[in-house]
Amino acid sequence: MADQVGEGIDRDGERAGADREVGAANADHVEQQRHREDRAPTADERQRLRLWLKDFRLDVTGHRPIAAAIVTAGGVDLREVDPRTLESRLVSGLYFAGEVLDLNADTGGYNLQAAFSTGWLAGRSAARLVLSRSTAAKNSSLSVRRVGGASLTGSR
Repeated sequence: MADQVGEGIDRDGERAGADREVGAANADHVEQQRHREDRAPTADERQRLRLWLKDFRLDVTGHRPIAAAIVTAGGVDLREVDPRTLESRLVSGLYFAGEVLDLNADTGGYNLQAAFSTGWLAGRSAARLVLSRSTAAKNSSLSVRRVGGASLTGSR
């Protein structure tokens, strides 16, 4: 089982050493949990978990190549974007969302949440613009005139 858990393969096809060590530790933990009865954790177990979580540390030893990047930095300057709609302040009708914007967040789903939220707002704002233009076009092409007591509807 230790061979299956955490078997990280890097871009060159080699196993990462840290992944191998974490995988072995996880495999031991999984094996212990498999034999554990379904019961609530003891006060001592909760205390150990709380202390471990509060003092969890990782040593950064390097980085992956940019080709393997999950999140990128940079993008459209937020001062050039209306935060209420995500419409460009420079080009009317142009909306931005996600990593096109110059947003940076910690790993842990924050960048995904920013992408989802900005995508929703930009899409909603763009749809409102299209609908308002469509309604305005319909209203401007039709008029109602009274001619001798009768109503006529048609193009201007």
